[in-house]
Amino acid sequence: MKNKYTVKMVSNRTGLSPQLIRAWESRYNAVKPERSATNRRMYSEIDLEKLILLKRATVMGLAISTIAHLSVEELYELLDKRTLTEDEFKTEKNKSNTAAHFHVERCLVDIKNFDYASLESNLLNASSALGQTSFIEKVVEPLMVKTGENWAKGDFQVCQEHMVSSIIRSILGSMLVSSRSESSGPIILITTPNKQIHELGALISALTAISLGWNTIYLGPNMPTEDIAKAAAMHQADVIALSITIAIGDAALDFELQKLRKIVGNDVSIIIGGQGALSYTDTFKKIHAVAVSNLNEFKEALNSNNTLSGMN
Repeated sequence: MKNKYTVKMVSNRTGLSPQLIRAWESRYNAVKPERSATNRRMYSEIDLEKLILLKRATVMGLAISTIAHLSVEELYELLDKRTLTEDEFKTEKNKSNTAAHFHVERCLVDIKNFDYASLESNLLNASSALGQTSFIEKVVEPLMVKTGENWAKGDFQVCQEHMVSSIIRSILGSMLVSSRSESSGPIILITTPNKQIHELGALISALTAISLGWNTIYLGPNMPTEDIAKAAAMHQADVIALSITIAIGDAALDFELQKLRKIVGNDVSIIIGGQGALSYTDTFKKIHAVAVSNLNEFKEALNSNNTLSGMN
């Protein structure tokens, strides 16, 4: 009997996420797996080989929509031809400085054209080609910044900003589920305070903490203070990380942050970041919270807590 592979096995062998494999299958008919008696996708050796070749081709800059229909033999032939023009391809990449910049520019075109399917496909391709950390730092963060800048100038509408946020939130959420594993590291609880509904910063923080070996508890957005404190106590959290995106600057959040510190005590570190966090710097001093303005500072804060906890 010929070997058959589950989507998880194919993901491990190819380096493609299960979400991307399913997207290539459903949207572009890249592969046609059989179904088991329990309706699970079962991929053949040919499917596996084709997905490996498709990944190589997309990393080289070819759009999945233009190559998904090709056979394994045709893909080998195409890749051989591309090898002959490798210098040309490198020149194109140098023009955009990095592969990540290339992905960002393609995504900006998709946002401008309001092309949901192409944007999702390009973001999934970028996550596969670059890996989780580079995808977050070199694609997601600059793309969201540029999207915000275009919105501020009136070049993008709110619906376009919501579109890209929705797709990125879905991809990061999928990454978070697949990244979860038992960790003996210190425990960090990540969320956004009450009325802070935007969660991309919190999701990015959760994935970053996991990559640094932290046992990460992600609660999602818009969490009441009492529930944050209860969750921290239940999980015996060493750190609470909060993302504040909306710069409300009201007394209510100031009060809630001080209440959180009072409930959890001084043994739990509190790290706060996000675009709206600068409105509450005085409060951070009162509650002895660590303020971070970017992902690198968040990493430094976690490493500092690791050191204080005796972690390497």
